[in-house]
Amino acid sequence: MKARSLPIQTNNPRPWLWPLVLLMAVTLPTLWLLPVVWGRSITLGLLVAFVALPGLALAGILASWLFRWPQLLAYELSGKGLTIQTHREPVQIARSEVRRARAIAYALRWNPRSWAHLPGYYVGTYTLPEVGPVKVFAGQPRGEGVLLELKDSTRVLLSPQDPAEVLQLFR
Repeated sequence: MKARSLPIQTNNPRPWLWPLVLLMAVTLPTLWLLPVVWGRSITLGLLVAFVALPGLALAGILASWLFRWPQLLAYELSGKGLTIQTHREPVQIARSEVRRARAIAYALRWNPRSWAHLPGYYVGTYTLPEVGPVKVFAGQPRGEGVLLELKDSTRVLLSPQDPAEVLQLFR
């Protein structure tokens, strides 16, 4: 029996993707026309357009790739344990590895050592004042979550939509 649980996600940037693409589509012709309007040569306008086009296209591709990450974060519960899906490879935690599972209120602060700190996608190592270093796989920067304390002293923080379901798996 496998159950897929999604994290609670806030500030997911996905709705902003198409307005960003539209803004880039409007910006490119404007960049090309500015030198022409200012009385410069058309060659300068073409140069600006050919320099800006690859940069803006690359920025759009990068933004669409990053904006997918929040949709990739998921928790799969099974009789054997928990599998956490991220933008990288899945993280598996067996039931036998968990010493203790408890509900916790948390607030994450930005950490340059984290894998990803994007709206709707918080994955990496953070330090919680009352707990210490924690591996975080959450969809929101603050709220109610589940803290798993593993037998090797590692702590894992999750933000499932139904914390009781995760807690029940590890009781």
